[in-house]
Amino acid sequence: GKLVAFHRGSRNWAADSFIGNSFNKDVYGPIPEPVLTLIDTKRSKVLESWGKKRFYMPHGVTVDQHGNVWVTDVGLHQVLKFNFASDSDDPLELVLGVEFEDGTDKNHFCKPAGVKIAEDNGDIFVADGYCNQRVVRFDKNGEFVREYKDEQKPLNIVHSVALVEGLGLVCTVSREEGR
Repeated sequence: GKLVAFHRGSRNWAADSFIGNSFNKDVYGPIPEPVLTLIDTKRSKVLESWGKKRFYMPHGVTVDQHGNVWVTDVGLHQVLKFNFASDSDDPLELVLGVEFEDGTDKNHFCKPAGVKIAEDNGDIFVADGYCNQRVVRFDKNGEFVREYKDEQKPLNIVHSVALVEGLGLVCTVSREEGR
């Protein structure tokens, strides 16, 4: 009965938000208000808001079977895992990607759009497709496993990822081509 919303608050994706693939952090700092909100849908009540001055260009959110919240920030070029049920002062448990550095190797993303967590083994699948045209797979500890690409007809904006675990399938879209 709870909904996790990850939004951009007062931030708009403007023509000058990025210079090439780099977020224009000299003009646009972190978003001043909280951008992660937990909502009780049965009572239509905001339970908690979080993330003030931590994110730059929020994009994707998913919640895994253990209640961890995973988000992508295309400005940071990162995927972040939060465990809000932990007793820690900082619920951040895992970061994939290098802050404000885009790239094509196993340690970098370029505007990652979506993330999905495998239920059977906790593997992490990242739609890294605004620039890199791929899905990247990591194990549950964040160690690189492999990348998935269409070498014959590259995908144009890999925007999301879905898993059909019973069949061993990793599914994605080429948003700009409708495939």
